[in-house]
Amino acid sequence: MLYWVLLFVLGEVLTDKLPLAAMVSLNIIYLLVTYNAKGSFIDKYRKLLLCGGLFITLGLICVSYNNKKISIVDEYAEKNIRFCGIVTDVYDLDKGKYGVKVSSIDQRHFCTRFVVASDSTLSPGMRIEASGKVTKFSQATNPGEYDNRSYELGRGNMAQINDVIVDRAYYPAIRIRTWLYNIRQRIGHSFDVWLDEEDASLAKAMVLGEKGGISPDIKALYQQSGIAHLIAISGLHIALLGGTLYKLIRRCVGSFFVAAIPGMTFIILYGVMTGLSGATIRAIIMLCVAIGADVLGRKYDSLSAIAFALFLMLLSNPYQVYQVGFLLSFGAVLGIAYISPLFEKYNDKVILKGFFVSVSVQLATMPILLYFFFEVPIYAVFLNIIVVPLMSVLLAMLVMIAFFCDVLGFAWIFAKVATFIFSVYETLCMFSNRLPLHSVCYGRPHILWIVGYFAILTFILLLHKRKRKKAMRAAGLLMIMLFVTFIIPSGLRIVMFDVGQGDGIYIETPLKQRILIDGGSSSKKQVGKYVLKNGLKYHGASHLSYLIITHSDSDHYSGALELMEDKDIKIDTVVLPAITNPDEAYRKLEKTARDFGSKLYYAKQGDCFRMGDVSFYCLNPENTNYPDKNQGSIVMWLSYKDFDIMLTGDADAEVEKRIVNNKRLRDSVNSGNKIEVLKVGHHGSDTATTDDLLKTCGFSNALISVGERNHYGHPSPRVLKALKSFGVNMYLTKQSGAITIRTDGKKYTIEEFVHNEENQSGY
Repeated sequence: MLYWVLLFVLGEVLTDKLPLAAMVSLNIIYLLVTYNAKGSFIDKYRKLLLCGGLFITLGLICVSYNNKKISIVDEYAEKNIRFCGIVTDVYDLDKGKYGVKVSSIDQRHFCTRFVVASDSTLSPGMRIEASGKVTKFSQATNPGEYDNRSYELGRGNMAQINDVIVDRAYYPAIRIRTWLYNIRQRIGHSFDVWLDEEDASLAKAMVLGEKGGISPDIKALYQQSGIAHLIAISGLHIALLGGTLYKLIRRCVGSFFVAAIPGMTFIILYGVMTGLSGATIRAIIMLCVAIGADVLGRKYDSLSAIAFALFLMLLSNPYQVYQVGFLLSFGAVLGIAYISPLFEKYNDKVILKGFFVSVSVQLATMPILLYFFFEVPIYAVFLNIIVVPLMSVLLAMLVMIAFFCDVLGFAWIFAKVATFIFSVYETLCMFSNRLPLHSVCYGRPHILWIVGYFAILTFILLLHKRKRKKAMRAAGLLMIMLFVTFIIPSGLRIVMFDVGQGDGIYIETPLKQRILIDGGSSSKKQVGKYVLKNGLKYHGASHLSYLIITHSDSDHYSGALELMEDKDIKIDTVVLPAITNPDEAYRKLEKTARDFGSKLYYAKQGDCFRMGDVSFYCLNPENTNYPDKNQGSIVMWLSYKDFDIMLTGDADAEVEKRIVNNKRLRDSVNSGNKIEVLKVGHHGSDTATTDDLLKTCGFSNALISVGERNHYGHPSPRVLKALKSFGVNMYLTKQSGAITIRTDGKKYTIEEFVHNEENQSGY
């Protein structure tokens, strides 16, 4: 069954990535060939192969149907509509965000789900008739950036409706959702009463699925330590609560069937109350299958239960396959089911059994962690041996707090025990994070790397089944070599992040040395945390050799300052322009660099940094007094074999005049070495990018870092016209998102994170 379900998943993924016509044609050809082909292998497995093809077809139909729904919803984008539906979830009560299952739009029958933003206070179970404006979810424009559209599609929401005016709201005769919501509120209130704010927020996440109140620091601490699964409703929670209730009733009444009814009803209602996340649904389905097997006197097959849950969930919403929680949940149970038998000889030793179960989960989920979080917590295997057993005690205490909330003595005792366990968790996390190499940042692996990882892992499991120990060792060595590929030298990579109105350029040399030039924005808040840090880790850059701040305008250093103060990003040297009239912001950058252990270097014209075959030649400033700080910008000429790029900061026309008269630059250009790429100065302002510079250097492509609808009027029409007249291809971050250049020193490519027809194609 798992084989067929995996083919169903393959059908969904391929249909989402390939043109529909191509996918339909390939599937028809496969079915016809399988049906008509001759041969001993085909004759023996024809039915299996045909069933597999039918499951691929089912995946194709499922994704096509959902894509059609999305296209219909997109037609309503930025339009006002009238709709009817039922409130299913409260996402954020303070901001008035609700999940609504819509049954009709503009009197047209259409069943889908929306996020609704309304000033009216709504409750789950309410039926509403309302009007509002449909808005698409935002998409990531940078590598590693949070993609709201992907996340909401995974939750089943097609779009958001803003400025909602509720014309009519009423309760139906049966108010199960409202009843469950009220219970949820009362349980949350009991945690607020007996626990401090931080512990109460964790308790709500663990018992009720409410993660909104957890502080970012605590959430990051749990995630970096590898125990973030504790603050999500998962199989552990469902098994402890639902499984315990079922067994307790069965012992009391002595009937499997009688115990199954309240047991299954409870876990389903509990799942609805906590929001039915992917991990919760998976756990509910698997526990219901286990109870059903118990009632029927059949042996429980965990692999069949996993396959059944996977099939049902992706049949209802195929976009869950891209959700990290969904993938980690199934990865963990598959790891326990398939990989833990490798260590079956240790099953009689409780501590070792727990350790190897943790190892199995880590092996199964490692590529998922790398793909979504770009790093792996090294000590999570050991940490989970302690925190998971404690979780059963903690959950019991939290349930008792909710149950005995009004009984002073009991609730106080349970709260003290829960507080102690929370403090143990935090202490263990902080201790593990202080250890050397507490996490290893590899960056996001290529999809082929992930396929290779799971192929080798599957091969090892097959060899173990056949007891081929020597071959297993060879496969293990191959697995180690797979990780070595992360440090193999490659070409030069340059990424201009989309930071809005500002600058942020990441450079990775062939020898894996990392440099960040600028990092700031005047239009995006916390750009260091949400764009730069994630973007750096996406590329495996938790350690920067150089952070170069071209000048002290906030749209060039605000995010970089966040990185300097962030303990997760190590910066060896901070480079500032050599000027004689530093301002307050410049002094702040100097002080922060010293306080956080970075060296300081002051770059001036004529300086040259060399990193293997890559050289950075400084063309500006001249170590003098500049009345305009833009004129004191660091201007770098980067050269790697036959590839050159000029990085200009906010340098203006006066600086460009000195640059084109630079002897070293002129000699290089006159010898036929044109500079291929220009990072356009000052975001395309009219004060920079002179005809003299364009004529002298012979640029082929220009990158412009500029924010959408900025009030400066960047880029200037004069600059765009000048670039076009010189035949220069233009790439704007506000259209392309992050822009990546890859080169081996001979040829180069320019890639847009967001493809946009308005941009000209690269070389």
